[in-house]
Amino acid sequence: MLWHQGFILKLYQLHCPYAYLFWIVNYFKDRTITIDYQGHLSKQVDVSREAPQGSCFGPKAYIVNHFDLPTIFDCSCEVHLYVDDLAIFYSPSIYLKYSQQVDEIQTRINKDLLKLARYAESNHQPINNKKTEFVFYHKTVQIPKIQIFYQ
Repeated sequence: MLWHQGFILKLYQLHCPYAYLFWIVNYFKDRTITIDYQGHLSKQVDVSREAPQGSCFGPKAYIVNHFDLPTIFDCSCEVHLYVDDLAIFYSPSIYLKYSQQVDEIQTRINKDLLKLARYAESNHQPINNKKTEFVFYHKTVQIPKIQIFYQ
């Protein structure tokens, strides 16, 4: 989803020229949709979020809208974005005992998930929990027990 006001604010913070900002504001202004299903038209609905489907503007707007997402996480992790996917790689300090490594990663993941939830809420960008995965790579025989908390 693309929250129009938040998107305009981010473009402003990126020093987008005012002429472009005004053009984009007008692009989003008074947008409506109507659905035609077998000749029956729905009521006209105002669109306050999203970019028009099929537009070349939509994907670029989404990328620009989330340019700041990697900056919310601690520097010690690696953050990778691809379109609307986010991957975060964590590796513990090699100078810690195994149990301390597990504790360190668990703490960092839970802190970052809290930051991600705040970011998603403040940017009106819902996270699909059904598409969210956690993959744990390790060298031990047993899988470490890590408790991850997310709403």
